[in-house]
Amino acid sequence: GMFSTDSYSTVRGVDKLIPVDVFCPGCPPKPEAVIDAITKLRKKIAREIYKDRIRPQQ
Repeated sequence: GMFSTDSYSTVRGVDKLIPVDVFCPGCPPKPEAVIDAITKLRKKIAREIYKDRIRPQQ
């Protein structure tokens, strides 16, 4: 990509600083990568909703 990983303006390991649900590779990412990331995120959200529904309410 056009951003150097040794630059002061980029952060490596951002997933250690803030929660990251899905990575979207590329700079800029290809449309297929964006669609794949959105699909993965939707599946993750659906699993979390399903877990909440089957978990007994407290």
